[in-house]
This record gives sequence, structure tokens and C-alpha cells, in this order.
Amino acid sequence: MQSEKLKTAIEHEVDTRSVGLGVWLHRRTGGRIARLWRRRTIVLTTIGRRTGRPRTVLVQAFQDGPDVCVVAANSGLSKPPGWYFNLRADPHVVGELDGRRLQLRAEQLSDAEAERLWSERVLTIAPNYGKYEQRSGRIPPVFRLVPQQSPSGPADGGKRGTDRRTLRRARGPLPTSQIADGVWAIGPWGYTRTVVYLVHSGTGWTLVDAGWPGDGPSVEAAVATILGMQKPHSIVLTHVHPDHEGDSRRLAERWRCPVWVSRAELPIALRDFEQMRATPMPLDRWLVLPAMQLIGRKRRRLIFAAATLAPVVRAFDPATGVPDLPEWVAWSTPGHTVGHVSFFRPRDRVLLSGDAMVTARIDTLRHLISRRPGLSAPPWYTTVDADAACRSILQLAHLAPQVLGSGHGSPMTGSSTTQAVADFAERTRRQRRGTGTWRRRRWT
Repeated sequence: MQSEKLKTAIEHEVDTRSVGLGVWLHRRTGGRIARLWRRRTIVLTTIGRRTGRPRTVLVQAFQDGPDVCVVAANSGLSKPPGWYFNLRADPHVVGELDGRRLQLRAEQLSDAEAERLWSERVLTIAPNYGKYEQRSGRIPPVFRLVPQQSPSGPADGGKRGTDRRTLRRARGPLPTSQIADGVWAIGPWGYTRTVVYLVHSGTGWTLVDAGWPGDGPSVEAAVATILGMQKPHSIVLTHVHPDHEGDSRRLAERWRCPVWVSRAELPIALRDFEQMRATPMPLDRWLVLPAMQLIGRKRRRLIFAAATLAPVVRAFDPATGVPDLPEWVAWSTPGHTVGHVSFFRPRDRVLLSGDAMVTARIDTLRHLISRRPGLSAPPWYTTVDADAACRSILQLAHLAPQVLGSGHGSPMTGSSTTQAVADFAERTRRQRRGTGTWRRRRWT
């Protein structure tokens, strides 16, 4: 009993002290940082019941039909968190969800409603929340967040207020364009200018990458606009990062097809924690691995069990060809990840480079925030080996691509593509001369 109380106190202290960092990361990434754990978060700004000052907190959001609900778990303490009392005193709250700022009204659910949501949604999405009920001996209070018209007027010039549909995850249709014979680009979309590709080869279609977690319905709808009733016969991932793996497992289960990854990426697809520790990127070292260590082995296993690609994944050797893509060559392009691969079609020199080389300036945090266009190396903060990533850029430039489709940014299809890639590779080569020169100039 004493050890459980100590665990609760420590977890509450860590949660309290990390609120500022969590809010900053949520705002910088539009909430996408939570997708590393297949979660969805919302920033709530309440008015302090005693001070009258704004109080900001980051909490997990649970979709319930058209509504979003939040749980006042407070790490399992018997007393609810401070923001619970703020909402009871003033239910009007500002929410930041999926990159949008919303005027909301919080409505506390009845015991029966809370029990239903707890069993049907909360424990299904976040099984670790069960410990909060065990610690406190009760189901924590649950609020439904109802959109309200902004005090300054709706964004559409006053014609209509915000309704419950504002909280839906779905976005408008994703843009699609044919960039080469049998090659369609879906995107770019979102803050990171994500793009996935639908490729026809042999007798069927293959989806290359799948976007972020939560993008599955939009990707599926875009595929349907291109193929109609036909389904892709496979999904191939350039690498296993959240912004490329996305909802590939769910899509593969719906389409009844495999998800192919390179042999070197397979351990990450299977959520091998030791492999994650052995090949960390800077973001892993700073944030992901410490968080995984902090939550403990049992909770980590639950998260990995829900996220693993084990039911659908298959591995291939890039040296022996691309599964289901007989006209394409797989080029091993390590650096961004250990097993990153790019795909090249020799007959018309079409290159799908994943994150080995991208057409949006996301190589530094400053460029990511400013969303500048242009060729760039993969982001240094999510890259395992910067020197290997540089060598992969030089290798891809030797292919002299005429069409370049990357994981982020608009595809390059003009007559100047080959020269632009060659010039970029030459700049990269010059910046790499000398010990650490390339890394200092290009990646910081």
C-alpha cells in the first residue's frame, strides 16, 4: 500500500512539473507529439477560481461520437486536479485541439454516463487509466466539451457559429495529383507537408507510406477517389516513423494486405524496445526513451501491444527487389533510420525518397516552424546517423532523378529536377568537408 502511494505521489509530481513542457510540445507540433503513443491531447485554458487568472493544462482527449471528453484523473489521487474545480466554477474554457483554437463549454457527465464512457472509450484507448480507478477507488470525473460561438464572433464573419462537427478529427479531402505514369501523390497536407504515394506496378497498386496516426480515413478516402472500388494489394513503408507508418496497420486490415518494411526496420515495427535503445535519434534520447523508462515495463508493453505492426508486417531485403513493385529498385538509404529505403524506377527515373531527401525545409526546427520550401536533408532531431544520411543524399543524386517525390513537400516534376538535386547534393558534399562541418552548418 505504501509503495503504491509513493508511486502515485511521484507520478503526480512528474505530471505537474512537466505541464509546461507538454503544452509547449503540443503547440509546436499541433498535438502530433502525442501520436508517438497513439494518443490525442488537448490544451485547456481555464480561469482560476481563486485568482481569476488563466490556467493552462495538457490532458488526454477521448472522442465520443462527435464530442470530445476529458478525464480529471489527477494521477489517481483521491482529490481531483485544480482544473476540475476551475471548470465547476466557470465551465467556459478555451481548447487547443489538432492545431485549432476552440471556445468550449465543459459539461460534467452523470455517474452513469461517465461509467459508460470509462468502459467503452477510456479503457479501450488508454488501458493504463485503469490504475487511476484502482488507486482512488472510483471512476474519475469526466467532462464533455461542447463547442460554443466565440465571444469575438465566428471565423466565417458571423454567418454561423461553431457546432459539434468542429471537434471531429476528419479534415477536408486530401489533394491528389498524378506525377508520373502510374504514380499518384496524395498530399501535401498538414504542418509537416506530408505526402504519400499510390503506385501501380505489375497487376496492382501499392501505397507507399501512410502519413501520421489519425490520417488513415483521409488517406483511404483519397485512395478511393483514384481507384474507386479497387483496393491496394500492399503497403510499403520507407521507414518506421510515426509520420510514415501512420494508420498502416488499420488500413492493411481493412484492405487485407501486408505492410512491407525493410529487414533492418522490422524490429522497430515490432516495437522492440531494446532495438529502440540501441539506435536512438536525438528526439528519442531527449524525450521518447526517458518517457518510456518512466512509465514502467508493464505500461510500456500495453502501449506497444496496441501499436505494433506484428499482425500485418512483413520484411524484405532491399537487395532482392521491392515486394509487389516489380518495376522498381529499392535503394538502401540509411541515416535517417537504420533501415530507411528509397524507391527508384529506372525507365523514367522516378524517385520516391521518403525522408532521405525531402522537398520541404524541415531539416531544422527553425525551418520546420517557418515552413520554407526547398530541398533539404532529413531533420537532424529525428535522424540516427547524420553522416550516413549525407552519404545517402549523394547516392540518390547519382540516380539523376527526373521526378522526385519525398515524404514531405510538393513533388518535383519539372525539367530542372535533375539539376536541382545535383546542386543540392554538391552543397551537401561541400558542407560535409572537414570534421563536423556538414553537421554544424546543415543540421543546427
